[in-house]
Amino acid sequence: VVEREKQRQADAWRHFRNAALLAVPAVILGMAMHRSRALRWVEFMLSTAAVFGPGADIFKKAGMLAKQKAANMDTLIAVGAGAAYAYSVPGLFRHRHNVYFEAASSIIAFVLLGRYLEERAKGRASEAVRKLIALQPETATLIRDGRELEVAIDDIVVGDVLRVRPGERIPLDGAVMEGASSVDEAL
Repeated sequence: VVEREKQRQADAWRHFRNAALLAVPAVILGMAMHRSRALRWVEFMLSTAAVFGPGADIFKKAGMLAKQKAANMDTLIAVGAGAAYAYSVPGLFRHRHNVYFEAASSIIAFVLLGRYLEERAKGRASEAVRKLIALQPETATLIRDGRELEVAIDDIVVGDVLRVRPGERIPLDGAVMEGASSVDEAL
């Protein structure tokens, strides 16, 4: 599980990094408001690589959903980035000034950044849950017929009486039948 999480996080980082490396120069060229045909072609190539390279999964998922007559966030992203890209292609050949290749590539890069941050947050949350689970004791002190028995947590059933001494971790939820103490409930 941990390796799979790390792999998803590494993949998300790689997709974002590649999209950003392509989108940043495309955005710089787009903001320069250049009229150079050669620079427009460079912007086109950078955006094409960003949109259909790291962003390909977005378009694949949106296409699969369209076949199922369904939509999700990938659909919205594909429509937005795809519209900016598709609108700009004729402008490239007609030598119009208003092309939006940088918008298409930057949409993809920002979405992939969000996905990377999401994977990182999920990984941290999973790690925190694993640490909490590791804190749970594996055994408990069961009182049966006046004797104390050390038993596995899985062997405890509703109605069993457990003894928890000061400083021990509380193994399960329950009600205090006898005695008094304080408990750190920070977890």
